[in-house]
Amino acid sequence: MEQEPFRIIDLGCKGMNLKEIVDFYYMSFDKGSLPYICCEACGNKFYYPRSLCPKCHSKQLRLCTSTGKGVIFSYTRINRKEGQLIYAIIEMNEGFRMYSNVEGKNVDIGNEVQVYFSEARGRNYPFFRLLG
Repeated sequence: MEQEPFRIIDLGCKGMNLKEIVDFYYMSFDKGSLPYICCEACGNKFYYPRSLCPKCHSKQLRLCTSTGKGVIFSYTRINRKEGQLIYAIIEMNEGFRMYSNVEGKNVDIGNEVQVYFSEARGRNYPFFRLLG
């Protein structure tokens, strides 16, 4: 599924509670888009749902949609009976970082990745594949 271009969604997040923000994230995952939050007070961008900015503690937040593209900032390989799992910190093109599993051979720091969504435990979640 091709990602839609970057766009800002102003949903009046300023008054939303954490449950409403989490619900928006799950709704976004079901539609194949990766949300993140931008603080209008200090400009900080972050992925994990919060009702306050972790940098300045402002409630002036805006829900946004990522292009879904980024680079591997760091990663670790986990060897299991079922095979190897690669867990990485992804630095998204919009400037925030997030943790996720990465699919692909020859994974390395700096590799470009693209988000995709897959079901796990009855819900859709973001995962990443190497580009190129």
